[in-house]
Amino acid sequence: MRVLFVDGNKYAGGAQRNFFDLVCAMQRHENVEVGVAVPTGDVFDWLTSAEVKVWPIEPVAGVAGGGWLDMFGAALGGGNVKLRTAVREFQPDLIHANALPSFAAVRQVVRGLPLIWHIRTVEHRPELYKKFVSYANGVIVGSPAIGRLVRELVPFGSLSLLASIMPGVDVKATATRAEARQRLGIADDVPVLGMVADWVPSKRHEIFLEEARLFRAKYPQARFVVVGRALAGGSYQKALQKAFADIDTVWVSDCENAAELIPAFDVLIHPPTGEAFGRAIAEAMFLGVPVVARDSAGPSDLIEDGVSGFLVPGRRSNGDFCNAAVQLVEDAALREKIVNNARVRVAKLLSTETMAQQTFATYERLLRQADGARSRRPSSSNDDD
Repeated sequence: MRVLFVDGNKYAGGAQRNFFDLVCAMQRHENVEVGVAVPTGDVFDWLTSAEVKVWPIEPVAGVAGGGWLDMFGAALGGGNVKLRTAVREFQPDLIHANALPSFAAVRQVVRGLPLIWHIRTVEHRPELYKKFVSYANGVIVGSPAIGRLVRELVPFGSLSLLASIMPGVDVKATATRAEARQRLGIADDVPVLGMVADWVPSKRHEIFLEEARLFRAKYPQARFVVVGRALAGGSYQKALQKAFADIDTVWVSDCENAAELIPAFDVLIHPPTGEAFGRAIAEAMFLGVPVVARDSAGPSDLIEDGVSGFLVPGRRSNGDFCNAAVQLVEDAALREKIVNNARVRVAKLLSTETMAQQTFATYERLLRQADGARSRRPSSSNDDD
């Protein structure tokens, strides 16, 4: 079975990390041959290093600058020729499109092949999901939270194939706590709270920084770390840096792999509401760093409150993140329990092997459906030419 993966986003965020882990897991599957079409950039380089067959395409309109355009007009621009080249040379049995912009663009360029749409978020333009889901031969949702939202948006019976498959997260510690702190210029004996998220308002960095002020009142020597790409010219980041200049914070915007810095944290704080999954949460749980996250959507699927982390209700800063972090810093037994339970939980939920098996089973179902549909109608030529 030949599968061509397509992702039109040139920037490497959490969704692209999940995409990369999926591609590598499927490449290890004995019954799958993998090809990938992505823009040149970090993901392209990762895949090349992993010895995956990669074709360069242009970034998809709507994601190239981090913003969303009207998906009805989404296109690959000059990249349509490059994508057609990848399809012609690789001859896939199906195409696996990562996220809505890539799915919308691929659908305009490629005809006659089964197409899977991998939904990793429904934060933007949910009305478009109702429209585009009818165009997919199959849909994979990347977390139970996404699955619940998709089922609310999509009329019953309109999906011929819907599979809920948790990402397999393949995280290996590349730095010790001491090494990560040395890189950040932080002493080993001070408490550190950290946050990992791109600099966009929906990530709610201001809540992290407000809670950091409260934490600093108890631990004046505490340090704070924010890791994330500065998007939209960095205006949001600059405004918050100015507003919270009194907090002793390390700002990191040039880190390709946050897992290299997460071990420096005593606690990871994750304040966004409505996160579909939470890659940073999963990485911290794997790496033995306890997490305090907002009680909503994806984080609630990953964390059992008080068992494998802490969940904070509400949408604003009310001191709950700070209070939970204080407990984890001061109570060594509690911290050890949380860390051990979290590692067991993510190892069970986010296995790359399980993800690969479930994804392959979805491909087989999709191809059986496609073969059945072809057998019930006259054969037609592929209109990709």
